[in-house]
Amino acid sequence: MKKTQNQPLISIIVPAYNVEKFIGKCIESILAQTYQNFELIIVDDGSTDFTPEIIKLFANKNSKIKYFTQENTGVSAARNLGLDKTKGEYIMFVDGDDYIEPDTLEDSLAHLQKHNADVCIFNHQTIAWKNSKRYETPSSDVLDFEGYVCDAPKAFFDRMPVVWGKLFKNDDRLPHFNTSLKKGEDMLFLWEYYLSGAKIVFLNKVYYNYVQHQASCVHQADLLENAYSIMSADCTSKLFQFQRAPSMVKAYILNRYAQACINEVNRFYKNKKWPKSYRKAVGRFLIEHYSKELSFLPSYDDLRRLYLKQVFSFMDKIYKKEIEGDVETTTIFGVKFKRKITLKEVEDIYVKFLKKNKDKYEHDTYLLSDCLYEQAECIDAYSLFLYMRSRGMKAYYVILKSNPLYEKLLREGNIENIIVLPDTTKRICFYHFTYDILLKTKAIISSFGSHTINQDFFVHNAYWKYIFIQHGATFLKGSVFWTGYFERCKYDKILISSSLEKRLFQQYDFRNEDLIECAFPRWDLLPVKSAKKKKILVMFTWRCAPKENFDKSFYKKKILSLLQNEELDRFLQAHGIELYFALHHALFGARKIDFKTGYKHVVPINQVSEYIKECSLLITDFSSVAFDFMFQNKPVLFYLLDYNDPSLFYTDRKDMEQMHYKKYFIGNVFWNWNDTFEKLKYYVKHNFALEKELKEKYAKFFYYKRDIRKKLTDEIEKICSSNDKKIK
Repeated sequence: MKKTQNQPLISIIVPAYNVEKFIGKCIESILAQTYQNFELIIVDDGSTDFTPEIIKLFANKNSKIKYFTQENTGVSAARNLGLDKTKGEYIMFVDGDDYIEPDTLEDSLAHLQKHNADVCIFNHQTIAWKNSKRYETPSSDVLDFEGYVCDAPKAFFDRMPVVWGKLFKNDDRLPHFNTSLKKGEDMLFLWEYYLSGAKIVFLNKVYYNYVQHQASCVHQADLLENAYSIMSADCTSKLFQFQRAPSMVKAYILNRYAQACINEVNRFYKNKKWPKSYRKAVGRFLIEHYSKELSFLPSYDDLRRLYLKQVFSFMDKIYKKEIEGDVETTTIFGVKFKRKITLKEVEDIYVKFLKKNKDKYEHDTYLLSDCLYEQAECIDAYSLFLYMRSRGMKAYYVILKSNPLYEKLLREGNIENIIVLPDTTKRICFYHFTYDILLKTKAIISSFGSHTINQDFFVHNAYWKYIFIQHGATFLKGSVFWTGYFERCKYDKILISSSLEKRLFQQYDFRNEDLIECAFPRWDLLPVKSAKKKKILVMFTWRCAPKENFDKSFYKKKILSLLQNEELDRFLQAHGIELYFALHHALFGARKIDFKTGYKHVVPINQVSEYIKECSLLITDFSSVAFDFMFQNKPVLFYLLDYNDPSLFYTDRKDMEQMHYKKYFIGNVFWNWNDTFEKLKYYVKHNFALEKELKEKYAKFFYYKRDIRKKLTDEIEKICSSNDKKIK
């Protein structure tokens, strides 16, 4: 290409450190460019080999080369010195051990100017040697994108975040490198540059040759211990431009940092223990940079999984699948199976292992869990877990990854002794993640029966007590007995909250020694004195009918008629009262039912406990939330919606019949809206105060109203002190 006056000057910056075997080819490739209006700035970073002598030989023969030296302070300082010495309108970075193709400058500049862009990104190939044989691997990154980082597809963020392989316009957007970083400095530089509003264009041709060798930075394992990738992520997150970026863009950037960490550990520590400092840094990264958007991205999720395997290194000891040849093998406690094995076989092996190791571990640990649904609020077992931890007891809490509580705990950095299960209900997943803890456990405490665990497995062994803190009072729901939900053989102990509940259990042959007479742990968190706020909560229980039946049911129509009742709206508005509606998670979460009410006060299902505290009256059919209101001496209106609904299950109808029979000592049971509305008006007129007779009934209903968690914990410790179970 012939030189003309209109050709802009390109500054090529080459940092060099101990690259005597490669620097000659690097310089020759630049001098051989078809575009000749460039300056070559080489900065020697204190090399101790023959690198300086080779550079001087070239510099003495070609005036385009400007040679600078510095003490060994790193590639960032070398590039910064080069940036300070540039005169060009455009800048390109080439590492001293790499080289470029002859038409790199000409084609990338033409492409950048054609699209009026600020940076042109071109492709590369990796050059490596193995057993004296050269291998060339072209990059598979092909991206047809022109625009700005906030509009870029995810594939853009997945590329190698390096400064070479690009032609930059030299303007105020171009930052300097962070000299405190020995690795990850390219990533910080690029994200700061892209987020400043630089227009990006791609040229999908291979112009850059990336040479891998033993002295390459990527092969320096000692850099891993200082967790420079994490430091780079921290610096990026503090950028003003980053904080103003869309949440998804921030998630993509941090996900790329997670991928960088995965690449590091796979290169240096695959199947090995990480350095303590690196493990700690990764844990902090996962907590501090967590967001809902990031949690769904694959690299972040994979890094979290790898980190958990480091923290809980015992995970692979129980269950691991591998491909050996074309055969899938399953290893359980060192026993290999080259066939599909059943869950029952897994549990049998597990029990044998427990028996074998029974005396090797001190049984001093409690394992707790609540309802393992995506949307359900975790509160009973979780509140007990917090109390046990405050008493210095060894307690662990199991939660599903997709549950909103997990997101909250991550934001707060409060995940100590939290066991996170993937979004699955496979039982082996529970055993896999709790293996080491189960060996030390003396009580498993659950507030909800779940397919995640095998109740027979938890009850029929000699290693722990299985204590069930039922998530809602059973007094109004006989169906839990009719369907076999409550059976003596399923639990060692069951928590009940009232003498009336005890009578019900006794009707189904439960003995006194099967029951713990206390109250629900969550009630300890309710205010001692409830303020009379002008707020009403509407929350009905769930129905077992499938969605198509539900959509046609009286139940749904009556809920809509209540929420869209104009007379009720006028009454509430006249008295300055707000109405909040919460749909049971079994409908709201699993069936994705849209009521299309347009009602502005819809309660997030994972925040119901806050509205239980805030609201002064509850309208329900027979939701167990009624007992939370009764515990606070707040009125409850039982509005039975759908007794004659043909879509009702038999057990639902039976529950409502039972509810009707009990109305004489619960009160406020109604079969139509007019009667319910009249009683609502009464309570509004009397500032939500209970009648004396009903207040006395509420007060007598519960065993305890103070220090519930202390009493329950003391009772659990007492139960666990005696081992009255025999090894099966």
